[in-house]
Amino acid sequence: MPADRTALSWTSAQVLTDVRRKASLPTTSTDWTDAVVLREATDVLWNFAGWALAQGGEGRLLDSLSRPITSALTGPFTAGSELMLPPLAIAASVETVTWTNAEGQIESRLSRIDPADQATYTTPASEGSPVCYALLGDRIRFYPRPSSGGTVRITYQRRHPELVTDTTANVGALNTFVAATSTTTTITHGMTGGPAVGDALDVLVSYYPYAPVATNIEVTAAPSPGNATISIPVAQLTGFDTARIVKAGTSPYVHFPLELRTCVVEKTAANILRTLGDMQGMQAAEQSATMELARVMQMLSPRSKRDKPKAINPFSIMRSGMGRWRW
Repeated sequence: MPADRTALSWTSAQVLTDVRRKASLPTTSTDWTDAVVLREATDVLWNFAGWALAQGGEGRLLDSLSRPITSALTGPFTAGSELMLPPLAIAASVETVTWTNAEGQIESRLSRIDPADQATYTTPASEGSPVCYALLGDRIRFYPRPSSGGTVRITYQRRHPELVTDTTANVGALNTFVAATSTTTTITHGMTGGPAVGDALDVLVSYYPYAPVATNIEVTAAPSPGNATISIPVAQLTGFDTARIVKAGTSPYVHFPLELRTCVVEKTAANILRTLGDMQGMQAAEQSATMELARVMQMLSPRSKRDKPKAINPFSIMRSGMGRWRW
């Protein structure tokens, strides 16, 4: 990580250190292991900090999933006219769905239809360039069925990934990557025990702000330990030689603003202290978290726009009349 960005880092290891110090939890605790503490912190990110940021118009984690449509898109649903939504997509939070033709020259935005109106549209079994879509639970259905050669891109709001420890069982370095086909890439990685065929991966930049390069990538082949073929073109990884791979929906980094660090730590400690029965410590931490959240939200809220005050010159001749000043 560049030295000038070290202070901006916020990792799961730092969350563990801060929460254990605040809640006076020993590292040798058999009940409050690292995984349990991080799960509690993830719940805070989902139910406390994430909600607050969304209300303030900040911290909306937008992401996009690009899926090339080939003849292999037969799918288990409606003759290949449906795709599963990404695992981190929040319900009804799909922002846009676009279709790019096989030549990559024309991109059109699809319109969304109500599931109750599907009967009036062309059956999904017909094939061509899709013009609209409908959301059905955890799936998205296209009308008509996408023809081969194009690309569907789904832009959506996602929830924060689940925090995990930065170990080789959860995170691996993206060592090398070469093109396998026009739409797949063969990689070597440092993750132990996987990934296996059918698993989904996320690729993250290994320095602040740890932005995702690609999400919900399917593993199509794993010929040997440390090697895998993933379902994205090699061009999508070009320039990210120091990237890291994780299981889809997890991350060893916190992807929220640093200003929320104290708030998240206090709230996580309060939840743990409540479970331990330390009501006095819980109340103190809860109060501190609430006050800190209010302070951060005030800072992140857009400043109110005010009309510029009029500049009045009391000595202007326009303000005088009949030899008397008008004030």
